[in-house]
Amino acid sequence: MKSRYSRWVQEHEVPVFCTDWWLDAVCGADNWDVAGYRNADGLEVYWPFHFKRKWGMKVIVMPKLTQKLDIQWNDHAWKDGGAAVVHDVMNHLLNQMPSVHFIDQAMQLPPTYAMSLLEQGFTETLCYTYVIPDLSDLDDVLSKFSKSKRKDVRKGENLFEVRYDMLPSEWYDFHQMALMKQGKQISYSRDFFEQVAAAALQRNAGRIMCVVDTVGQIHSALFMVWDQSRAYLLLSSYDPDFKTSRSFPFLLSRAIEEASKHTKMFDFEGSMIQGVEAENRQYGSEQQTYSVLSKCCSIPSHLRANWMRLKQVIWSVPLLLPSFIGLGVVI
Repeated sequence: MKSRYSRWVQEHEVPVFCTDWWLDAVCGADNWDVAGYRNADGLEVYWPFHFKRKWGMKVIVMPKLTQKLDIQWNDHAWKDGGAAVVHDVMNHLLNQMPSVHFIDQAMQLPPTYAMSLLEQGFTETLCYTYVIPDLSDLDDVLSKFSKSKRKDVRKGENLFEVRYDMLPSEWYDFHQMALMKQGKQISYSRDFFEQVAAAALQRNAGRIMCVVDTVGQIHSALFMVWDQSRAYLLLSSYDPDFKTSRSFPFLLSRAIEEASKHTKMFDFEGSMIQGVEAENRQYGSEQQTYSVLSKCCSIPSHLRANWMRLKQVIWSVPLLLPSFIGLGVVI
């Protein structure tokens, strides 16, 4: 099925995260597969997925640096098909999935498809991302930045130079250093990032950019990838020693300009953190939703899910105690 899907990807427009080369890079060639459906009328539907061992169990989960891994199809009429048709197709795909303990995959599905999975025992968690929906008029895009961000962009024009050729190894060193200064650790390996970045750069499907000052010091950097529909800001970082230089809005404006040469919209990637949402809003972005669809497929996975929920309750008790005490005082 993978070879058939790889041929199909070459002939159809699919999100970058669903291409075979991206999945090879982020999962490893032997750690992803595809469930597929074809009928006599030429309808083709594919469900790519990443599998690994986690918590001692075989699971289907999202690869790193991958926002969504959507079901793909070639017949737009099926998108509006009846519930019965959708249900049959989804059942066919689910029957091809390997035996796993747990499934947790982010998708952007029409309601009929999501409902079909919910009927199969999946649960849905709503997630958010933030996008600039139209890059065709860059002056209009910049005009929607907040006043302070526009000021930072103008300031950056006189202070910094943009580099569009930052090497993957250079990015990794910079990001690792920036995180260490904040008492944090990098969450991905050098080999992993260099493999992913090389795959995108070789296909002109991504860029690693940074801004440097007059003596060549890097203040901030980012890594983005794109397909024909949108660019995705996958990683960004700044040197805490230069936090007051406020270089990132200038870098981001140039990244959006670069993205506009290749695609139609710019995706800041999602976050449920309120402060991140507020920051993304200052660039004139709009909120969009997508779903994480999950299913516990075995008793061990159900037990682990229940244990994780119990731990959340236990951890929340110290936070709730002051409120209860406060209520007692008021009463």
